[in-house]
Amino acid sequence: SLSPDQSIAHGAALYAGMLQANRQQAKSVYDRRVSERLRRVQQRSVSARSLGILVRDEQTGRRVPHYLIGANSPLPASVTSVFGTVVPNQRKVHVRIVESGAGSDRPPTVLGDCTVSGLPADLPEGSEIEVTLSYDHQARVHVTAREPLSGVLAEVEILRADNLQRGVVPEESRVAAAEPVAELKSVSATGAAVELGAAPKPEPKPEPKPEPKP
Repeated sequence: SLSPDQSIAHGAALYAGMLQANRQQAKSVYDRRVSERLRRVQQRSVSARSLGILVRDEQTGRRVPHYLIGANSPLPASVTSVFGTVVPNQRKVHVRIVESGAGSDRPPTVLGDCTVSGLPADLPEGSEIEVTLSYDHQARVHVTAREPLSGVLAEVEILRADNLQRGVVPEESRVAAAEPVAELKSVSATGAAVELGAAPKPEPKPEPKPEPKP
């Protein structure tokens, strides 16, 4: 195995060789077999961390990350998932976009927000909201949140750059919802609201019938 410094140096040398493989100067330096192998190497961009949104866990009342695009996914990537409103007659939805922390023990990092206002009146609890997250080669995150019946939607583009200051999800956001009327919760494939992390409720057992007396 290589140390991190050696891995970076070897990777940089290999990448430089890939870039130079088709140039005349490189052909005069590299062995022909080396040039052929370098030309066959392909570069592929992948996501460094998981990308998702915060949803409310109905069992605990906390906001928890729900990741749509996993770490090491090939880029560009785009995923659409359906979530549900949390109260009847919810008139807006606040979508907070997060990425996974630097380690499994680190909290998610906030990248930005997308708010859908003007939802139709009298929507029942659990009404569907379609959220689409897209990740392109230029480290831009595209977010679309849409109420499918009315077509009301909001879109936002987030420039994700390592040199931008990004906020960690505050403890109060992880413990309790700051805006209970503007959240989303996870929904099942059938569209029914489900509780994140909740175990399925067991089917009620029929009561035994008394045996007839002789």
